[in-house]
Amino acid sequence: CQLCICVGVPYAPTQDPIINATFKHLDDIGSSDVASVTWSTLHAMQIVNQALARLYNFKDKLALLLLDQRYENPREQSCLPDWLRQQLKPSSDANM
Repeated sequence: CQLCICVGVPYAPTQDPIINATFKHLDDIGSSDVASVTWSTLHAMQIVNQALARLYNFKDKLALLLLDQRYENPREQSCLPDWLRQQLKPSSDANM
């Protein structure tokens, strides 16, 4: 059995020059602030998905703890794989 604890959502630092250039590019092509937020969320959730998939591929029993209330947000949940979304339980519903 494996346990994976993911604390927080790994958003890229806004002070990073590459991230700033990406946001500037989105602004230059006429995208709204929503595009920057969407890009940030997709980028962060891609990192989470890669980490979780490595564990999932072992086909062993697996327990995941996503320790951040933002995982209850539909925007973040929509970026998670189907197999995980179907199993999500908010902390208020978890039997601990």
